[in-house]
Amino acid sequence: MAGQMAELLKKAFAEKGVQLPGAKVETRKVLPPDSGEPSQHTGQSAKTPTVSPPAGPTAPKEGKRSDPIAEACKKWRAEHPVARAKTPVKASQKAPPLACYDSSPERADQSPEGKVSPYEVRLGSAARLALTLDEQVGLEVLDGYEELGRSSQCCHETADDEHLIAMGVDFGTSSIKVVIGDPALGKAFGVPFTTASDVARYLLPTRLHESAGRFSLCEGEETHRDLKLALIANPGDLVLRERVSAMLALVIRQARGWLFATHADVFARTRLLWKLSIGLPVAHHLDDELTQTFNDVAHVAWLAACTPRDISRTTIAAARDRKREIAAAPERMSEDEDVEISVVPEIAAQIYGFVNSSRFNRKEQNIYLMVDVGAGSVDSSLFHVKPARGGKWDFEFFTSIVEPHGVMNLHRHRVGWWEEALSQCSEPTAGLISSALAEHKYPTDRTVALPSRFTRYVHDAKVFLRKPSDDPDDTFFQKKVVSQVRGKSYWRAWRDGHLTPAQLIGVPAFYCGGGMRMEFYNKLQSQMQSMPGYTWLRAEPRRIELPKNLEAPGLHRSNYDRMTVAYGLSFLEVGKVTRALPPPKLSLKPDTSWAENYVGKELC
Repeated sequence: MAGQMAELLKKAFAEKGVQLPGAKVETRKVLPPDSGEPSQHTGQSAKTPTVSPPAGPTAPKEGKRSDPIAEACKKWRAEHPVARAKTPVKASQKAPPLACYDSSPERADQSPEGKVSPYEVRLGSAARLALTLDEQVGLEVLDGYEELGRSSQCCHETADDEHLIAMGVDFGTSSIKVVIGDPALGKAFGVPFTTASDVARYLLPTRLHESAGRFSLCEGEETHRDLKLALIANPGDLVLRERVSAMLALVIRQARGWLFATHADVFARTRLLWKLSIGLPVAHHLDDELTQTFNDVAHVAWLAACTPRDISRTTIAAARDRKREIAAAPERMSEDEDVEISVVPEIAAQIYGFVNSSRFNRKEQNIYLMVDVGAGSVDSSLFHVKPARGGKWDFEFFTSIVEPHGVMNLHRHRVGWWEEALSQCSEPTAGLISSALAEHKYPTDRTVALPSRFTRYVHDAKVFLRKPSDDPDDTFFQKKVVSQVRGKSYWRAWRDGHLTPAQLIGVPAFYCGGGMRMEFYNKLQSQMQSMPGYTWLRAEPRRIELPKNLEAPGLHRSNYDRMTVAYGLSFLEVGKVTRALPPPKLSLKPDTSWAENYVGKELC
């Protein structure tokens, strides 16, 4: 066997013109460049071993040549499979532990041989799913207002006064909030949608029901979810546009009807000039095409809401046609159809209550960090705000990040973790629990609170982690949420040259959104207050106080942050919204610590 291998190697080396150890050097005559044959050995003497250099740019174009040595070794291995040796795998080359925070974790049967699972799950005899289906919680939308809201006017006689009022619609992933503001009265009215208590009565789940082409807020044969995220992902989809317009049309009718029914004494003899403001994340607001899309669907919704017919596919189609007619001949627009549509950055609206209060000091640097934790995403921005002419406000954004790290995406990661864990359990109940989990994985309009920890998704189940870093909740929090807010939104403002470390020390930070009710996200506030080794990466949490002019019976002041966007939309007059351009790179002072020039990978 060894002799056969030696002969093969000897022959292969000879074809390459390379001497085997102990063999006689073979020489070849070097051909002149113009001999008619391609020379592979230029500039060498006749006594030089014939080792071919790599072909240069002038080498003839040929098919890929096989390496005789490699071919010989390959042939020998094929004929002697028992002689193959397994190369030991070094510890650094082994596959990393299971990525628990991934919604589609690697299956155990795809793991490298000998890999140890980072966790162990044991199910007890009473193991069952701990989640509650959201549909089991009844939704009672206040009745009787939609019919009254088919007109944009409360006054049907001669008006004595004229008011410009704005309907601020916070079109969220999981719920919709509406506040109607009247600057002339100096009041804002929170619009309730349900019979629930506290802030829940002002939250309308973002679900659209449909039966035979007719849409409803309450019930229907088919339910459409994820309306906002779907439209952002596919702004040109006409079906998605239709659904969003239908949803907004029903909300507009409900809000106007409630206002006219409960405040008829205020508006009975007043002509109303309407403004409809819709919120959009800053990163999306800076996308002109997406902003125009939301402007269009909102305008269609207003026109559809002003018709005497029910909201249906036919009504939405007619409203689209009517919008084109008005664009071609504005003088043909009726009083009900007269509306100003505005698409406003949500974070700009959220901070309005603060900048319009006595706590706002125009002489300070007025740089703020705003974090909005929603159902689908976390929207975080670092920006400068200043008053402009005409009562407007200008916003300059240093960073603006929207990423899918919201509550329901955390939930999907947890469900994915459990699906993987249960697939490795031998208990007969594991499959049943996994099937039940699938029903809870994807809806984003859930109104029932999620468990505080991933371990509480299944009753009578024990989870054993090999090490703390295998915890899927902690991994999601540090690598996704903290990385976005502290790294991409805060530290990056310095890295890109927008702000100095001195300007970033103690920046006021506002945390809003339904996700901040969870302990999981609430601990972000303490994370942003200090970071070992980086004293200037420090943001100080601030509360947004309940405005005195907001009428929202039953709303506790601690829950007002859920209404900040809708309230700001009902009053805010936006001037310029710009993305900051980085100035020339700032020079570092000689006494700056070297550690401040570097950050860990968790911030990138």
